[in-house]
Amino acid sequence: MNSTKGIWDKIIQSYEGNTKVNSAKLKAFRIQYENLRMHSDESIVSLFLRVDEIINSMRSLGDEVEYSMLFEKILRSITPKFHSKLPLKFTSA
Repeated sequence: MNSTKGIWDKIIQSYEGNTKVNSAKLKAFRIQYENLRMHSDESIVSLFLRVDEIINSMRSLGDEVEYSMLFEKILRSITPKFHSKLPLKFTSA
C-alpha cells in the first residue's frame, strides 16, 4: 500500500467515496428531489436555491437531470398562490 498508485487510489476513494457510498448518496438526493415541495411561507428564490442545491449534488455524483424535468418539477412544486402565473397545463394538477 506504500506505492504511489496505492496512495493515489486511497486519496481518490477518500474524496470521491466508493460506488456503494455514492449510490446511497444519490438515492438520498433523488428522494429529496421527489419529495420537494414549496413551503407556504417560502419565496420562489428560496425554492430555486433548494432545488439548485439538490440538483448540483446529484450531478456531482454523475446523475444527469434534464432541464425540462427540472422546470416541470419546480412548476409542480410551487404553492397555489403562484398558480395564476403558470400556464394552464400546470394549474389543473
